[in-house]
Amino acid sequence: MTTFNTILLKTLFHEGTYSNRKSDRGGETYKGISRKYHPKWPGWKIIDDAKNRIGGIEALKKGDVTPVLGADAQEELERAVRSFYKEKFWHRIKGDALSMIDDEIAFLVFDATVNPTDKTNGAKMLQEALNELGYKIAVDGIIGPVTLMALQGAVDELGRDRVREMFRKIRALHYAREVKRNPRQALFIEGWIKRALGLA
Repeated sequence: MTTFNTILLKTLFHEGTYSNRKSDRGGETYKGISRKYHPKWPGWKIIDDAKNRIGGIEALKKGDVTPVLGADAQEELERAVRSFYKEKFWHRIKGDALSMIDDEIAFLVFDATVNPTDKTNGAKMLQEALNELGYKIAVDGIIGPVTLMALQGAVDELGRDRVREMFRKIRALHYAREVKRNPRQALFIEGWIKRALGLA
């Protein structure tokens, strides 16, 4: 299994399956993909087909539409999920380059980019963490040669664990600021903090 697929599985564990809660700013979601923010994602057609079948909602909540639409539809839906995350998030954060330095840091940046939905968050958090560790780089949300060089230097000089720990702290602080800006999101803060610190 490739690094991306392994990391995606870890993130999808947190994202769950089908949900449509009013309290969730993303609205209707499937494996973390929000219909509100990504209405043209091709997976919605399969999901809508499933919802129109008896037992479809229950199948979606289990993450397997095979009982109502068949194995081919399930495989197509899984491909659509993988393609979405690879194109929208993994490529954006230079996931392959990050994983060459450290798979766990690649996962942390990827997961933080997926949740919340600001696609630059994981990159900015990494840059903030590197700055806290003494590597003065721009916090622009773009992972390029300078950020990758600083990350490699931090891993070599300070160790992977130190970099990972600092990233987790920065991410937890980000969630706290998010809830301060939008108190309605306080419902999710416990889960977010646990996710950020690797406790969930």
